[in-house]
Amino acid sequence: MAFVKIDASPNTTEVEQGTTVVLVCRVVGVPYGSEVTYSWTCASGSTCDNPSEPSQAGSRRQYNNTVIVDIVYERDNGDYQCNVSNRSDGVILGSDTHRISVTGLFTSLYD
Repeated sequence: MAFVKIDASPNTTEVEQGTTVVLVCRVVGVPYGSEVTYSWTCASGSTCDNPSEPSQAGSRRQYNNTVIVDIVYERDNGDYQCNVSNRSDGVILGSDTHRISVTGLFTSLYD
């Protein structure tokens, strides 16, 4: 069995409210010719893909090993987990967690 390393470095990203964050998950040690599938779990525990809201605050888009969080807001604080599995049999090869820490002034849209 090959050694597989999943890396979502850096493990913590501090960003200001209103900016965009790009998280990347890298895999090292996958046997030649193997194909992998990436899935992300966001801070809310849901999948990180809601392409129907690309310009709204907190919109998350997943492209293979990358997640883009548009217009980061306080609710986007937390852990984002990258899971990598073997495409042919679905066996999970590993996972890594990346934390987003949002800074800045938090105000409600309804104040």
